[in-house]
Amino acid sequence: MEQEISAALGRDIALLFRAAPTPRLRADLLSSIFMRPRRGTTESDVHAAFEASFAKSRFVRILKPGELPELRNVAQQIFCELAFILDRRSETLLVITAIDNLGKGAAGQQCKT
Repeated sequence: MEQEISAALGRDIALLFRAAPTPRLRADLLSSIFMRPRRGTTESDVHAAFEASFAKSRFVRILKPGELPELRNVAQQIFCELAFILDRRSETLLVITAIDNLGKGAAGQQCKT
């Protein structure tokens, strides 16, 4: 994850990723990604960066400021909801995502008999 984000930004970054599976039958995944942005980074900067990064992705929904991803909005769908919180006090950017991971990877492949 650090490698891909670093490549997209053109500089090395460090982040802390925390995935939180839920105790449900589906493979819901709510993730929290913490990173330290450059000094002077604004919410508008972060929002514009996400909009530019995912402009061609039909399946990523970047939420409005103040909205947070909810697993119920992505259950049994191929969408990813993404939101962020820029905390100036701790100089931390928190990115929160929600996906239903059951249809991804090997779990979503159809078996032929």
